[in-house]
Amino acid sequence: MQKTRAEHLFSNLSAKSLQAFEAIKHPRTYPRQSLLFAEGQSPSGMFILRSGRVRISSATADGKRIILKIVGPGDVLGLDAVVSGKPHQASAESLEPCQLTLVKRLDFMRFLKDHPDFCLKVAEQLSESYRAAHREVSSRANSVGGRLAKLLLEWRPSNGTSLGQESRIDLLLSHEQIAEKIGVTRETVSRTFSDLKKRGILRGKRSSWVICNESALREIAGSY
Repeated sequence: MQKTRAEHLFSNLSAKSLQAFEAIKHPRTYPRQSLLFAEGQSPSGMFILRSGRVRISSATADGKRIILKIVGPGDVLGLDAVVSGKPHQASAESLEPCQLTLVKRLDFMRFLKDHPDFCLKVAEQLSESYRAAHREVSSRANSVGGRLAKLLLEWRPSNGTSLGQESRIDLLLSHEQIAEKIGVTRETVSRTFSDLKKRGILRGKRSSWVICNESALREIAGSY
């Protein structure tokens, strides 16, 4: 089973470092549609998502919002801004009730200074975030079907339910929001869903879909 970002961040650390980190953690609960931090805002701390889903989005030059990704339990939010001390480059909003752990920036920076074994983990985490962003940009060159297939496969482990040889996915985003995320129009997303349904790869409608042929969906997604 693949490790979450938080598990990677805290793996192989000394008991002393883990104990010290526990002392600066603050549990927080947020209702649906809560703004955790805003684009352009100075970082007050980083979050570790324990339950729920959070939407990460950014504004375009013409004022529209683009959904960058949907994160789930185990993801770490705001780490880059906390380490750099520069404003957040995106906004984070809860899609459903969430439980998070807050680590305030000043506490975290003092912790890094006192526990250098943690610094390498942070560097690895930031490097992986950069690589993920690069993969996201590269995927924009794929076909619309490939982009949508890749998105569904990414969502399946956290938002899917096994149905034997098939699996059901409950979408957290509307067709318009999916269009914003993969860089196409809403009509194109709806047509692509319809095409996948006609080909027997998906069945369902609106926010609930069943993957009938995962191997075919993976082939469309390409190198996913």
